[in-house]
Amino acid sequence: MVTKAPAKLGDELTVREWQIALLVAKDWKDARIARQLFVSPVTVGTDIRSLKTKIGAADRTAVMRWVIERSAATAAGGESR
Repeated sequence: MVTKAPAKLGDELTVREWQIALLVAKDWKDARIARQLFVSPVTVGTDIRSLKTKIGAADRTAVMRWVIERSAATAAGGESR
């Protein structure tokens, strides 16, 4: 569930938050993301909380939906709200 207006195409996200968002969208768990990015699971959890706040997502499912919507908008050459 999105709780506020999301950032446009991730303008407000850091590179690391984008990386994590893409891996969350693949349904990867924190430990796997941490191994992939060579950081601790605690760091991943912190980054996910920051990401969710920035895009207005209440949970990981909302992050997945947000990534899919932006990916589709980018592929179509447009911009999603």
